[in-house]
Amino acid sequence: MTENPRLSPGVEAPAHHSQSTPDGSLTGEILPGPIKGFELIRRLSMSAATEVYVARQYEPARTVVLKLLRAPNSAQGSDEFDWLLSAYTEISGLTHPNVVRVFEIGAADAFGIVTMEYCSAGSLRGRLEQPLGVSEALVILREIASALTAIHALGVVHRDLKPSNVVLRADGTTALIDFGLARVIGAQATRLQIGGTPYYMSPEQGHGRAMDARSDLYSLGVIFYEMLMRAKPFLAPTPMGIIYKHLNSPVPSLPEHLQYLQPLLARLLAKDPLQRYASASELLMAIDALPVSRASDPQALE
Repeated sequence: MTENPRLSPGVEAPAHHSQSTPDGSLTGEILPGPIKGFELIRRLSMSAATEVYVARQYEPARTVVLKLLRAPNSAQGSDEFDWLLSAYTEISGLTHPNVVRVFEIGAADAFGIVTMEYCSAGSLRGRLEQPLGVSEALVILREIASALTAIHALGVVHRDLKPSNVVLRADGTTALIDFGLARVIGAQATRLQIGGTPYYMSPEQGHGRAMDARSDLYSLGVIFYEMLMRAKPFLAPTPMGIIYKHLNSPVPSLPEHLQYLQPLLARLLAKDPLQRYASASELLMAIDALPVSRASDPQALE
């Protein structure tokens, strides 16, 4: 076994003995690796690079999200793998109510392993299947902005902010998750800029240009519009068409009863990063400056 000195030791190479059912749940066999003392409950997602499970940890007794990261063979892929683990390592030291808690990070011969807090109430994507009041949308906007303030202070840009990467705890609070595309700001952050989801990409990310924390603010603006309108601001038949619209189409107008939020939305969705809020902290101040009477107006909850 090889170990990364930055990461937790005592991790074995994964052995997959559990069987999936059609709904993604597992039979409940004990997982002999990658981390002893875990039982798989169900698979959340699977890709060429990762597998993500809900798992039961025995010591301490808790339910967690277990993420397995495959280490690629190429040198460039190895760099990406190291950067990904670096982003999770940065986040692991963070205690913030709106950022998922990272419990353990480990490495084996061909895998990186991350265990994280499990948030049981689903994601914002699921929440958006039902109407969302303006006051609730503003609370969620503020919580995500607060989370971005914390990760940006560490020098981390998320780069894949979207409703499925915002999860809900049982108490209703939100937590930012999935730092698989995150980059630590610096010389390395200029490489492989394009990854992400076209609906939520900033113009600079979609066109492979240099980007910083203001790119996450643009993505948050897309989410805010979607929370208010239950629709995405820019639609096209192809991913490249969507990317084109992010750069060239005007910021959509909100209906009359939401016009007091239009300046905030326009700043978030500005094509030029210099015209956006300079930071998530500045966005928080703008949210707090909104008229309370308007933000809580029942007539605005349409």
